[in-house]
Amino acid sequence: MLARTKKSNGRLWIHFTLIAVLLLVVAGCGSAGSETQKNGVTQTPASSSNVVSSPAAGTDSNAKRTMKDAYGDVEVPANPVRIVVLDIGALDNLLELGIKPVGAPSILSPGDPYPSYLKGTDGIENIGSVNEPNLEVIDRLKPDLIIGNKDTHDGIHDQLKQIAPTVFVETLGVT
Repeated sequence: MLARTKKSNGRLWIHFTLIAVLLLVVAGCGSAGSETQKNGVTQTPASSSNVVSSPAAGTDSNAKRTMKDAYGDVEVPANPVRIVVLDIGALDNLLELGIKPVGAPSILSPGDPYPSYLKGTDGIENIGSVNEPNLEVIDRLKPDLIIGNKDTHDGIHDQLKQIAPTVFVETLGVT
């Protein structure tokens, strides 16, 4: 009888834990539409779907969001559709989030294949190498957002800004 009570209490504890986790997940999803004020910039969280696709009917495709990057405040599309990345780390991160950029560089030489550990790179236009991205190819892709890093691409940042809004991290790695 005592063993049956312990077993019942164990199941009750598991059910309670699962319900608590479910409530936390639902509560976290419920705050997706909130805005926060940080450093004087209103920030609206990204939509719950990070997959790049055409804007849904009835959404404002001109909606903008202000972000702070390595150069200061930059206004970017709220839901970018055509993203170009300037390094393999950013490509890896976007692919893991289910976002397929329209352009990305090779590691060493223009036209080299992407690393084999990256899945889903079919159809991504090669924009040159990480150290020498081809600005003409990037411009031809008509991106609505360019993601890069200041350490590697500081010298072409002004030219890239003329093509599309840019978001640059300070350096690769932890940031």
